[in-house]
Amino acid sequence: MKQHLAKIIQGEWKGYLEPSGMKNLREVIKYKFQHLYENELSVDQILITTGASLGLTSIYHVIPNKKLLVPQLGFPLYKKTAEQIGVQLTSYHIGPYVDWDKTLADIERGFKEGIKSILWNIPHNPLGVIAPKDVVKSLSDLCSKYNAICISDEVYRDFSRGNKVFSPVQFIPERTLFVHSLSKAYGVAGIRIGFIIGHPHIIKLLSQVHWNCNMSTSWIAQEAALYALNNLDDYTHSLSKKVNENMSKACEVFNYNGIPFIDPQGGIFICIDVSPLKISSRKFVSNALNNKNIDLMSGYEFGIEGDSLVRMNCGINNRDFDEALKRIIQIYSN
Repeated sequence: MKQHLAKIIQGEWKGYLEPSGMKNLREVIKYKFQHLYENELSVDQILITTGASLGLTSIYHVIPNKKLLVPQLGFPLYKKTAEQIGVQLTSYHIGPYVDWDKTLADIERGFKEGIKSILWNIPHNPLGVIAPKDVVKSLSDLCSKYNAICISDEVYRDFSRGNKVFSPVQFIPERTLFVHSLSKAYGVAGIRIGFIIGHPHIIKLLSQVHWNCNMSTSWIAQEAALYALNNLDDYTHSLSKKVNENMSKACEVFNYNGIPFIDPQGGIFICIDVSPLKISSRKFVSNALNNKNIDLMSGYEFGIEGDSLVRMNCGINNRDFDEALKRIIQIYSN
């Protein structure tokens, strides 16, 4: 990819592009993700965004009545970004231990209170849970019943540990805004390239919002994405395989050493339970960084209910990951 981009940059400088993104890139995305949709996709249903995060931010600007249901636990930027632009948030349960009946009850309660938008994240960050088909169908039915929009953040769908990932787009495509990021699937975090698939009328509105926030997504990032989608399918599979190997190794090591954890169904993270230590996750993370030079993330950042959990990234090279496991065992034991 880097060699390809070096050649591209030496050629014609493209500057700003059309608000929706390069048409040939949208064509490839249409082809790659058509299998999720019963009806034929069009390029007018696809918006290229500066990372999934700015895609979500653009959506926040146009949701009905500035109210949004968000998962609790949930990726910290969901709340931080939404609150910055005045969106009123209501949480629904999804962890630290999953109870799908409670999740659906919380969602319906929010819809009954007049909320018309929900943010759905599967595979979940940080828990790695994947909702079964009947749960996704029930969520979709609730969206239809209460005339609500589902914002489906599926940036980790390529990391499913062999489990089937069901999406609301399979049941309510006209009500779903499908959000994805190529930086996860191809291991190029920081390149800032994502996309949204949705109803063409909504996509047209979002393209204007995204342009006003950011102008066009970098043409260099779009060229990188185009190259990756056309040439690097095997890389996505091999990267997913490596993450799965690290996850399986972590599960084995934690089980052997009596360290409680949440066994993820997908995603790239594994959560350690520090509640038996009688300390907060923030304290554990601080100890890990200061004493063992390991960079972990406190579950508290994902919601107060997560303060017993510590998130570990499994998407790093095997040698560093093995060393990190050894140091975590030492910290936990001490």
